[in-house]
Amino acid sequence: MSTLLLAAFLQAATGEMTIAQAEELARRDEATLQGDLSSRFFADQGKAVGRSLVACGVDSPRAVAGIMIVMRLNEHGHVTRTWLNKPSPLGQCIETKLRSEVIQTDGRSELYSFVNFNF
Repeated sequence: MSTLLLAAFLQAATGEMTIAQAEELARRDEATLQGDLSSRFFADQGKAVGRSLVACGVDSPRAVAGIMIVMRLNEHGHVTRTWLNKPSPLGQCIETKLRSEVIQTDGRSELYSFVNFNF
């Protein structure tokens, strides 16, 4: 059984997807983005992340080191679900700000993406 099929089965059985499962879907989805779409998507994502960091008062990379947020976007680019690996006031602030963002996609019904602050 493939890992993605197993993840879908576990989600259906428990009703909740883990951050590891969501990250795997995000890596898969991001790898399918090609050419101009990929460039536009990651530029939009970068701007959304930048706005979130500013809104949350992040003033140094060390403040966000180790935080990862996985997002599920709908066909309109709205963030419909997030997963946060390190529940903290700063992580939760960034997560909340990202939920209000729109990141243009290719119109698929769901696209998973992630932001990982590794410094």
